[in-house]
Amino acid sequence: MKDITISIPTSWGELKQYIRERTSKRRQHNIKVFRRFVWEIENEVANGYWKNDISEPMRHHVFDGAFPHSKINMLFNKLKKELR
Repeated sequence: MKDITISIPTSWGELKQYIRERTSKRRQHNIKVFRRFVWEIENEVANGYWKNDISEPMRHHVFDGAFPHSKINMLFNKLKKELR
């Protein structure tokens, strides 16, 4: 069974804190660094060097950035939520 949790700010202070966390320059910078890291991994796997070592379905399932349920995208989204 899956649990879904929805967090809704219930006071003005909580809303301001939520907005501050989402617009933080530090958080935005960290997300850019993570995205660049993911992009570089995807490019490295996509180049011809790994063609014979990693199968096409594996590259698609694990490393494809355009595929929203790829392992690398799921890890990125999980870590992005943990940034402060």
